[in-house]
Amino acid sequence: MKKNGWNLNLNYIGYQVTDKNIANSDQPYEKLPEITLNKSWNDKRNINYSLNSSFVAFNHLSKVDGNRGDIQFKIKRKFS
Repeated sequence: MKKNGWNLNLNYIGYQVTDKNIANSDQPYEKLPEITLNKSWNDKRNINYSLNSSFVAFNHLSKVDGNRGDIQFKIKRKFS
């Protein structure tokens, strides 16, 4: 979804373990839906700003669950 230069996404990747002999502790983590929020804009001095962020949670049947968040802010300008 885009609005006023903002870009919001929700991503999901699913999987299925087909081998019933794999123990719960050996199965991969489930990646829960990931949310990303991004924006890019310029100002009057021709400076480009961008913001990229994401958050995702990980779940496992027999191991510790976890979260990951990431925020990146960039400022870019060409000198000529």
